[in-house]
Amino acid sequence: EEMKTYLKGKSTKAECKNGWVDVGWLNKSKHNHVLETGNRAYQREKVANLIWQQALICTLLGIDSVAQIPEIHIRVLPSGHYELVDGQQRVTTITSFLANEFSLPKDLTGRWATYSGMSYKQIRLSGDAGEEICDKIAKTYISCKWYINLSDLQVAHLFINILNNTNDLKPQE
Repeated sequence: EEMKTYLKGKSTKAECKNGWVDVGWLNKSKHNHVLETGNRAYQREKVANLIWQQALICTLLGIDSVAQIPEIHIRVLPSGHYELVDGQQRVTTITSFLANEFSLPKDLTGRWATYSGMSYKQIRLSGDAGEEICDKIAKTYISCKWYINLSDLQVAHLFINILNNTNDLKPQE
C-alpha cells in the first residue's frame, strides 16, 4: 500500500510526508493497539455530540457529495506504533460507528432513506447493497500527514503552535 512506503523509511531526520490512510487501516490499527487515538493532551475541543458524529458518518458515506473528512495527522513512532496527533474525534467517531456504538440519523432521504436510523451492523446485514456500503467505508481514504522521527518536544510544538494554536500544553505533556 502507498501508505506503507512512508512508514518503512530508514531516514533518521524529522520529516512530514503527505499521504492517505484508509478507514479499514485506522479501525484495525486502533483495535490492535497499534494506533494510539486517546492521548488527551491532543484533545482540544469538547467531546463531539451525537448529531456531529452522525453528520461526520454521513460525510464519510458521501451523502453530502461535496464534503470530505478533513485531513488527519499521525506520528510514526520508532516502535512501529502510531499516534494520532490531530483528528482524534474524527477517527474515534468513525471507529465507534464501525463498532455499532451509534446509528445513522433517522431522517435520511433519497437513496439513503433505507438506512435511516441503522447501525453499521444493521446496514451490513440489510442485504447486498448494505454489504457494498460497508466495504466502501473500509476502503475510504482520508488525507493524512505522516510525521516521522519527531521528538516529543517537536510534537508538542506542532500541536500547540500549528494545529491547535494554543499554549496550555507543556512540552513534557
